[in-house]
Amino acid sequence: MQPELDKRCIQYQKKHLRYHPAPVREALAAEQKNMTPLPAREFDYAVTTLAEVDNLSLVKFDRNRYSVPVNLVGKTVTVKGYPLAVKIYHGSRQVAAHPRSYLQGQTRLELEHYLPVLVKKPRSLRNAAPLRRSVLPPGFNALKQNLLDRGEDRELARILGLVLDYGIDETEKAIGLALQSGQHSYQAIRYYLTRRESDPPLLPEFPRVEPVGLEQYDRLWAGERR
Repeated sequence: MQPELDKRCIQYQKKHLRYHPAPVREALAAEQKNMTPLPAREFDYAVTTLAEVDNLSLVKFDRNRYSVPVNLVGKTVTVKGYPLAVKIYHGSRQVAAHPRSYLQGQTRLELEHYLPVLVKKPRSLRNAAPLRRSVLPPGFNALKQNLLDRGEDRELARILGLVLDYGIDETEKAIGLALQSGQHSYQAIRYYLTRRESDPPLLPEFPRVEPVGLEQYDRLWAGERR
């Protein structure tokens, strides 16, 4: 759209309007001599307000709530509402960004904001709102559901700790590789996060020890007793 607009504006400068003594190009050049320069910084068109972070690590903006890192509970932050996004700052540092909701009573949660608390409370993970309501990457979501269904809350908490150390994107890549190998463990995911290019992928499954058939020993034992 913008290239086409630029093209037509350049074409328009070649015109000579009947009610003006000079062509558009010459009139523009004369007018530019009286124009002031553009601002050094881009105009910030956001709706800006101050908000206090509540005990759920949420701030209110335009009848909705948005999460911020848990270490900001009780502190005052600056909330900037743009047409498509809500950005939140503490001092001069951006601490959160969410898609803006125009509905009422909505809550936008980001899992990473709550990780320092979640990794310390594995028993709370099943009902933790950040895990239930955050938009998670597909691999992480599948792994989470698998572990919770098997009651492995502590294993999930350890994997959340990897997100703290490596970030959600790198952890999601490692989870994808682990799931391809049929693995759902912390050790497998950590292996893919730390392995070198020369390291081989994990086997599709951990080695299994087949049950030993004891019937032969029973027959031998029975023969000796005779």
